[in-house]
Amino acid sequence: MTSEPNTINPVEETENKFVSIMKLIWKKIKSLFKNPTFIYIMKRIGSGLITLFLIATVVFLLLRMVPKTGYYGDMTKMSETAQEIYKAAIDKEMGFDKPVIVQLLYFWWDILPIPREYCLANKFTDNTFTELVCSKSKVYIMYLGKSNIYELNKPVTEILTDRMGISFAISIISTILTYVIAYPFGVLMAKNKGKLFDKIGNAFIVLNLAIPSLVFYFIIWIFCLEIGLGGSYSPTEKNYYLLIGPIFAIVFLSVPGTAMWVRRFMVDEGDADYVKFARSKGLTENRIMFTHVLRNAMVPLVRNFPAAFISSIIGSYYVEMVWSIPGTGSLMIKAMDATKPDCSLVQGLTIIYAAISMISFILGDIVTVFADPRIKLSK
Repeated sequence: MTSEPNTINPVEETENKFVSIMKLIWKKIKSLFKNPTFIYIMKRIGSGLITLFLIATVVFLLLRMVPKTGYYGDMTKMSETAQEIYKAAIDKEMGFDKPVIVQLLYFWWDILPIPREYCLANKFTDNTFTELVCSKSKVYIMYLGKSNIYELNKPVTEILTDRMGISFAISIISTILTYVIAYPFGVLMAKNKGKLFDKIGNAFIVLNLAIPSLVFYFIIWIFCLEIGLGGSYSPTEKNYYLLIGPIFAIVFLSVPGTAMWVRRFMVDEGDADYVKFARSKGLTENRIMFTHVLRNAMVPLVRNFPAAFISSIIGSYYVEMVWSIPGTGSLMIKAMDATKPDCSLVQGLTIIYAAISMISFILGDIVTVFADPRIKLSK
């Protein structure tokens, strides 16, 4: 009597593989939550979200205390009766007819990253403004309100996105050039401490910091006009050569401050015991300076890298004002116009800028943890 060979059920084999994979994943997850670095990152993200939540709440409550004219827009062409009906309709749309705590709950719900459909354009059913109906809607992951004055019925996120590109390009290019120039400049100053190059560098830093930024921007702008690089940049004409002036101005004013900190940290590290030990071993000054001193001196400066790049979204108000660049730097100032304040835009931009700051701080701390071997997160 022959025995039948053992056969493996394909379904059971698949189930066993699935169970094995899930066990492996669960094991990885448990080990991850025991990792001190991961725990630190989660704590920093959590504290950042709590801070952002508190900032959003405070801004919301403060703006609810100011006059509502910043939400109504231009009503100069309406009759008094029409204005009253229009105000009542906007109050209903904005939730002003509800208690503040209810408005706050709706606001918290709007800023949660959950896809929802929102009304973007309102119109009245007739000339007597008897009813306000939605004529256009769109799905948004996060809704920060829409402008009622600056760009009527346009969401804050779209306003920022439309103007962010040029500000981001200028700031990113300027930041990269600043670090490329400032770091070697600061290193050479530290290497030649007390010598001619260091004295010239210190004089340049002092003179640069003494000149008011706005005055220097105007000087560069006038110089650009004289050499044919002046004028107002237009996204439609794509006259990118007009951006040479503002980029040069930002870099020229940013290099001294960065170079000064590079020099300071390198000079401080140059007196450390490990540098004296390296010299006693016969290592050359170049090897000590670039292999040991620079690596340790860069640790405090590495923390600023994420902030420098992420904050580029915000742009520079003075640069965009002098060169008439349609970027994001002037958005907040225009939204806070004393005669026609756009409260919805101020509220949305404040939350966005606060979120950018929180992300910058968190990434800066995380980068520092990985860059500085002296930081130990484990007990």
